[in-house]
Amino acid sequence: MKKFEKFSHYYLLIKKASEEFNPKLEYIYYNACFNFTLQYPLILAPIKLEDDEKTIFKKIKLVSAFIDMYIARRIINYKTIRYSSVQYTMFNLMKEIRDLDLKDLTTLLKNRIEDMDEDFNGVLKFKLHSQNKKKIHNLLARITYFIENKSNYASNFEKYISKEINKPFEVEHIWSIKYDDHKDEFITEEEFLTYRQNFGNFILLPKDFNQSFGADPYEKKVVEYFGQNFLAKSLNKACYDKNPSFLKFIKESGLPFKPHENFKKKDLDTRQELYRQICDYIWNPLVLDKILSE
Repeated sequence: MKKFEKFSHYYLLIKKASEEFNPKLEYIYYNACFNFTLQYPLILAPIKLEDDEKTIFKKIKLVSAFIDMYIARRIINYKTIRYSSVQYTMFNLMKEIRDLDLKDLTTLLKNRIEDMDEDFNGVLKFKLHSQNKKKIHNLLARITYFIENKSNYASNFEKYISKEINKPFEVEHIWSIKYDDHKDEFITEEEFLTYRQNFGNFILLPKDFNQSFGADPYEKKVVEYFGQNFLAKSLNKACYDKNPSFLKFIKESGLPFKPHENFKKKDLDTRQELYRQICDYIWNPLVLDKILSE
């Protein structure tokens, strides 16, 4: 009975964290956004009856952070995370991490991430297509929230993914759909439209902004971006003036943020590389070491 009570208590805690964003258990919520239901038995697997609360919370955080990294790498490389496709891997992992102590758990999970075939070089070929818009929305929400948090800016991840708020955020192309604006760089409209789907060409913006400015040329939109979230405003040079927390984050992280007066093909490529490095920074296995040392 004691074992049942303890494990049911932590299951309910994990379930609640999957439904209501909790900064202390944030990875659980991120995983739930991708409907990764296998996280529940996986997170509970290393917990032992004799573990104290501090140890249990670290184990929960370690496993949920691992799942977060696993999901991101799979999605960026067009790999499915459907239950039927990953259940064999996850159930085997459950057996491997059963009852492990914190140090051994951290080592094993880091090794599993580092051994994955998928890495964030996949970002350089990552595009929007008919089946992955929600996934791209979630990734952009995560990136935006992360940047704002690191820049000491009041941010809200739930706001970026919610469909219930008055002006929900949408995945917005930086380039308008007007081929005439890009004829100097693309021989055909089809080539332009294909390139326009690259991950580096996207930010999150409120629905009404998209309706008002979506068709405008970049030079007009970038002025308005300054009043939006950090991922959008980082395109505007004014974001780099009198913004010490953001500048400190750039310096400490080494991430190659830069403003773009124009947004041509080379600018999109530069932005795509920035997104690659951001992904590598957010979903780095060293995060697991940090959790262990907390």
